[in-house]
Amino acid sequence: MLNRPENNQKDYFSANLVKYRKRMGYTQKQLADILGINRTTYTKYETGVCEPSVAMILAIVEALKIDVNTLFYDGRPLQNVGDGVMFITGDERSLLLSLRDVPQPAKQKAIKGISKTISRTKEEVVKGENK
Repeated sequence: MLNRPENNQKDYFSANLVKYRKRMGYTQKQLADILGINRTTYTKYETGVCEPSVAMILAIVEALKIDVNTLFYDGRPLQNVGDGVMFITGDERSLLLSLRDVPQPAKQKAIKGISKTISRTKEEVVKGENK
């Protein structure tokens, strides 16, 4: 488990970069090759010695199959922020991406099933709190 850095966005970025690179099964060299940079430069991103450009950040998130929010996520519990930008976890992203490939009728059925499960879970939590 990653230790929570001291409120430094760069530290979150570096820690998450290591975490998601390893989750994909890449070595530093392999990811550097995918990104078209040398391993030394990539290592500097992971250690926080230097920061990648915006274009490189976009290439990194594409290679790691995550979104930018996930790369900079600091580990705090997620909060409902209405229509604003919200961090999503890797599992949530995977679920959303998998729904894209499903034909529309099956997608609607899946969404209804997920919604029912969420409603039941919320009801169970409320019942548990009222006991």
